[in-house]
Amino acid sequence: METTDEDARQALDRQTELLQHLGESYNAQLDDEMGQLHNQFVVYIAAAHLPLPQVLLVLEILVNETIAQAKAKYVDGE
Repeated sequence: METTDEDARQALDRQTELLQHLGESYNAQLDDEMGQLHNQFVVYIAAAHLPLPQVLLVLEILVNETIAQAKAKYVDGE
């Protein structure tokens, strides 16, 4: 049985549709995980009993460390 152009187009359409559904599922899962992370941060920050400016400073330090790691990997090639 030979594959026709129509069969190839239909297969490509199915593949595109499956990839779109996969992307939507991934985004939904990512949204759920982000919500859970937010809730965990809120609980942890509340339990730490630290003033918000100090919490923000720690978060800023983490942001800077993350940027440095990304720069080393993607810009400096380390």
